[in-house]
Amino acid sequence: LLSELGAKVVLVGRDNGRLQKTMLSLAGVGHALEVFDLTDLDNIPVWLKLLANNNGELNGLVHCAGIRTTLPIRAITWQSMEETLRTNIGAAVSLVRGFRQKGVRADDASIVLMASAAGIVGEPGITAYSASKGGLIAAMRSMAIELASENIRVNCVAPAVVDSEMTSRIKDTLPKEQFEVIVSSHPLGIGRPRDVAN
Repeated sequence: LLSELGAKVVLVGRDNGRLQKTMLSLAGVGHALEVFDLTDLDNIPVWLKLLANNNGELNGLVHCAGIRTTLPIRAITWQSMEETLRTNIGAAVSLVRGFRQKGVRADDASIVLMASAAGIVGEPGITAYSASKGGLIAAMRSMAIELASENIRVNCVAPAVVDSEMTSRIKDTLPKEQFEVIVSSHPLGIGRPRDVAN
């Protein structure tokens, strides 16, 4: 949607092949891709500075990387919890920290963090995911207030279940009846990626 609206997009992720595939779906020209692992939290600010040097100051940033695993509370380990928190909230906070640097972002800039309805409403088996998304929503509120004086808007989008690759993985791991319970809890049906983009 951003590319259709005329934005030049820099795609970031760990998998070059998937980035290339996404690049082919973008409208317009001038887009770029960067292979980077967002779990490398301490290097995100330095990397963002280099990214802006190569591509120009950024008007916006969207953090939509995420991990969701279904684990009952009895099976959660600190390692599984830490992996989810590192990607879902640690990377987001590090990106915001790096984005606010002079020379990285334009004077009037916007950050959108991908939260989830799971950060607001509980569901069995996703304690780590819910904690990370609830934490992200809380962090966004503080970051928005702190960065308002720098003309940086910080917001979250908190969709429910969306027809995505992550949802396909959830569907494959749950018994059919359990997935149908999830679907039935969405009166308007499962969302589409374009709903979230809008």
